[in-house]
Amino acid sequence: MLQLATILSMVKPWKTRATLRVFLCIDAINDNALRTQQHLDELLSQLRINAQTRMIAWENVTSLLNNTSTTNDSAATISVEPPSSSTATTTTTAAASTNSFVDINDVYIRGVNELIRQQCDNTSCLYLYLPRPPKDKILSKRYIRVLDMLSNDLPPVMFVHGVSSVTCTQL
Repeated sequence: MLQLATILSMVKPWKTRATLRVFLCIDAINDNALRTQQHLDELLSQLRINAQTRMIAWENVTSLLNNTSTTNDSAATISVEPPSSSTATTTTTAAASTNSFVDINDVYIRGVNELIRQQCDNTSCLYLYLPRPPKDKILSKRYIRVLDMLSNDLPPVMFVHGVSSVTCTQL
């Protein structure tokens, strides 16, 4: 994701006319969240990426993930990456790949979609992390349906799947 930001910042029309925003999803605004945002700002500065960082509280969305009243029969099985201690991977929605899969219900997916929709006024293009497709081919249709629900009624979305989460700040 940060590589795309770097490329955008090098292309003159995008560099002069576009505002790049990096959203940092947090459960609550506290000292740790403020430190994480500061670390992200420093990383973006080191990478010479001119971007605004915004903290977005999303505990109302994450609560849908484990809420038994929102569990449904159409739970999706898609890759979910473990939280990382590195800010770079946190801001790119955990770019490290794993083979673990979890069920995610439709209500949660719609909640994430709504959160994104609330933040994307005047957005030309959204870059979202593309989860690793399931190994089980039977789940392929469900995977596509989840991506469709996630991007429903949003500006153009580019799903991006990184091979690794390496970010080099020194040459």
